[in-house]
Amino acid sequence: MLDQPWAAIPAGGAAGMFAVGALTGWCPAQLLAPPVVSPPNAIGYAEARRPIVIHSSSRKGES
Repeated sequence: MLDQPWAAIPAGGAAGMFAVGALTGWCPAQLLAPPVVSPPNAIGYAEARRPIVIHSSSRKGES
């Protein structure tokens, strides 16, 4: 690969991005996706991106 650095450098960069994605769960395709902007609700605040799930088993003092 040392005699063809034009191929080795991009391949090394792609391998690095895949390794970071595998370790952190981050997807390199997020760099190309347009940002997701949620419209404000009736109060004027942006909505949460993910729903908050509260399980009944997580309440303290209840059986």
